[in-house]
Amino acid sequence: MDLFHKLIDLVDQNAERLPEGDYVEICNVIKDIREKVKPPSFLVNQNEPMTIPAYVPTDTEQEEYPGLNQFLLELHEEWSRTDDGEEEDETLSADEAMGQLREHIEQHGIPQSLTINFVD
Repeated sequence: MDLFHKLIDLVDQNAERLPEGDYVEICNVIKDIREKVKPPSFLVNQNEPMTIPAYVPTDTEQEEYPGLNQFLLELHEEWSRTDDGEEEDETLSADEAMGQLREHIEQHGIPQSLTINFVD
C-alpha cells in the first residue's frame, strides 16, 4: 500500500511537468491497478492495530479419543497430589522386596519372569 501512496505522491509532485491528459491517465491507471490488487483491510489503514484472533480449540481430539481429556486431567491431579518436588528413592531393602514378592505371589500367582537390579 505504501508503494501506491509513494507513486501518487511522485505523480502529484510532478503534476505541473506532465501534460494534463497524461496526468489524468496516470492517475486512472494507478486507480485501476489498486482496484485489481485489493489489499487486505488492515493494510489500507495502517494506523489500526493488527489483531490476532483468539485461539479456539477444536473438539476433534475429543471425538477421536473420547475421555482422553478427563483421563489426562485425573492423571495430572493424581501426580500433583503425590509430587512433593523431590525425587523419591524407590530402592527397596531385601526384606521389603521379598515381602512385595510374597504378596504378589499370594494375589496373582508366581510371575513368569522376575528382574532384580542390585544397587551398591
